[in-house]
Amino acid sequence: MNTEQDKILKEIEESGIFAPTFDTPDNTMVALKQLKRHGLIGERRKSQYELTDIGEEALEIGGFDKWKQKKMDDKDANKKIQKLTIKNLEGNIFHLKYWWVILIISGIIGLITGNILHLLEWIRG
Repeated sequence: MNTEQDKILKEIEESGIFAPTFDTPDNTMVALKQLKRHGLIGERRKSQYELTDIGEEALEIGGFDKWKQKKMDDKDANKKIQKLTIKNLEGNIFHLKYWWVILIISGIIGLITGNILHLLEWIRG
């Protein structure tokens, strides 16, 4: 936890708020905007920021970069789940294409087994 975002999150955790001033460095202001955009901090009053639940989660995980990586991993996992679900559905649809073949085979088997005695008599002649 050594990025500018992590420093801001840590300061808010320790003091309860982060209040930038006019002499706050530009890189800190960029990091502040990034944290706000991702929803890790929220504005308490004008130019005073506090942690949100997401920000607390980021601190528990180990910082901004780890939180962002976890968020990306979750998105990738969701995409994989959706992709696999679509593949399974396509497979199920393929199997349903030939439902009529199964119906005909079942009917033929039913006719044969239902009339086995008559068929045996017919074969014996």
